[in-house]
Amino acid sequence: MTPLQNPSYSAPPSFEFIAAFKFLFKGGNALNNILLGAVMNLIPIVGPIMLMGWHCEILQRLMKRHPNPIPKLTFDDFGYFLGRGLAPFIIVLITTVPLVFISMFVLFAVSFGVALFAGTVQPQGGEPSPLIALGGFGVPFLAFFAFLILFNVLLMAALTRAELTEDIGMSLDFGKIWAYARATWKDILISYLVFIPLTFAVVFGGMLVVFVGVYAAVIIIMIAYLHLRWQVYERYLSRGGEMIPIQTKSGPLPSEQRPAAPAPPPTPR
Repeated sequence: MTPLQNPSYSAPPSFEFIAAFKFLFKGGNALNNILLGAVMNLIPIVGPIMLMGWHCEILQRLMKRHPNPIPKLTFDDFGYFLGRGLAPFIIVLITTVPLVFISMFVLFAVSFGVALFAGTVQPQGGEPSPLIALGGFGVPFLAFFAFLILFNVLLMAALTRAELTEDIGMSLDFGKIWAYARATWKDILISYLVFIPLTFAVVFGGMLVVFVGVYAAVIIIMIAYLHLRWQVYERYLSRGGEMIPIQTKSGPLPSEQRPAAPAPPPTPR
């Protein structure tokens, strides 16, 4: 991989959600990538790590305006992508585990607070007020949803850095993560509110295909989410944001390396 030279960034006025879901179907390898990606997803731990390495390659190719941004998934590149996916996997693990526990605490604390409030304002033995009952469900849900958005903003920032740098130390620069999240939270919020309903529609469509279509739907959603991260980053750069370094240590994919041409036969004397 070579560094991006003199890039030109121009973001569209609005997010292209349909283009994100169509992205996987560009080129002639869509069916292969969906089937093999679904198989990889079923392999514990190493399968998702391998797919994360594939995602690194795709995002970097998008940034470099590669004519074939989605390489064909093959077992020839399994070990290669497995090594490259390790950094994003560790970053997601480090980011997700604490936030999951915090989200559970927030949900419990808000629910307990609502229940305590309902107990103080409701006469003993009386019927529960519809307003209090609505608050008992609505307030925790809204609090959890707000925290989920914050979680997604931070996760998208950390994951974008990990996929571009493929470096754990650079990816864990919390100052850079926070600066990127603060600059892109509005874009992520808009994209999140539209993307989630679309994912439900895609999953429901997969369930209609004898349920096994759900596995294909997951791969489509993963690549659409990757494309959406790229759109957010492009919009960030178009506003003058600081560019995230793109790793340069990886070479061509093993499956795309052309064998050396055979030597010509000796000229007869």
